Amino acid sequence: MLIGGGRWVLAALLAGHGIAHVPGFAVAWRLLTTPELPYHTTLWRGRIDIGDAGMRLVGLGWLLLAIAFVVTAACLALRWRWASLTVIVVAFLSLALCVVEWPFTRVGVVVNIALLALVPAVARTSWGDATTALVAEMRRHPGSGSTGSAIGAMSRLPPVVARYLRRSLAAAPRRAVGAVYAQEAEFMINGQWRPLTATQFVRADGPGFVWDARITMAPFVSAFVRDSYVAGHGAMQADLAAVVPMVAQHGRSELDAGALHRYLAELVWMPSALMPGLAVHWTGIDDHSARVTLVDGTTTVSLDFRFDDEGDVVEIFTAERFAEHDGTYRRQPWRVRCGGHRAFEGVRVPSRCEVAWMTPEGPAPYWRGSIVSAHYTFRSSETAGVRALWSSLVAR
Repeated sequence: MLIGGGRWVLAALLAGHGIAHVPGFAVAWRLLTTPELPYHTTLWRGRIDIGDAGMRLVGLGWLLLAIAFVVTAACLALRWRWASLTVIVVAFLSLALCVVEWPFTRVGVVVNIALLALVPAVARTSWGDATTALVAEMRRHPGSGSTGSAIGAMSRLPPVVARYLRRSLAAAPRRAVGAVYAQEAEFMINGQWRPLTATQFVRADGPGFVWDARITMAPFVSAFVRDSYVAGHGAMQADLAAVVPMVAQHGRSELDAGALHRYLAELVWMPSALMPGLAVHWTGIDDHSARVTLVDGTTTVSLDFRFDDEGDVVEIFTAERFAEHDGTYRRQPWRVRCGGHRAFEGVRVPSRCEVAWMTPEGPAPYWRGSIVSAHYTFRSSETAGVRALWSSLVAR
């Protein structure tokens, strides 16, 4: 869907182009004639004579296309999701009619070709504008911040979690409150791994992320995919080439919970958000495992983290993440495996992960890839309580 200034310019162009189709109807029905557009009954440069009745049918085609362009312009202005694809279909039909009416329609041929080239370019730009707007909305949403019980919560942390946080954050200058990741990965579609690149925006002081990806579907053709959790709600949108709608999901509590599960798991890339007192609660399971619980509004999710002997996260698991099956949601086991731990800007995180649904037949991986860069926004100043919490963390 097109948004912003490009949307209005294109809508005005479409409306004007639609009005320009009206003379074709008027001439075909002998309501108007001009030296530039005389009445005629032949097509293809005079090669085919279709007679008066045939020209009236052609005239109706011009009228219908005039109406279609004006209606499409209105749909575009109103941000209808299918507007971009409709523009391409209507422009292609108009181009075909202009070609058979050549040479009286030279200008129409040029305008339609320009539209067919312009719409995908504007759609890609508008997709980026929509992502930027969603990231801004995520950052405006009030955060949970820290709590006064943080110091006491730190002392009650399971030892395996304290070791993990100390190992991950000891070299970090301050607590990160936001991050931007670049990913190179693969996504499983119809039994085939497809190359994927993505940029992900995350905040730590209130659950929120926006994931903007390009999945290669064929040479020079990509699916534009946006997954998000903003202001307590999850959403997913996918458009082929940013033009053809494929997926649009939002407004489901199961989707909210699934997105919050994803957010919590991906905090392994921003472990300062997993510190106690920052909207999460840890419970020990054994010497190498602990459960973390996150509450956001009416949505509560939990994940089991498993650590190796050095204190790095190697696996994340839940038996209760919602998965979609033919339009319905049901709980299904879900697993993330992590490796390749390294430091980005002083924060030690896993650089490689594989994500899979667990089925009766075994694991069904659907995402695997790497974080190739991570840029953190560190809080410029901290309250005394958070400074003490940080000091107690790195000193343990």
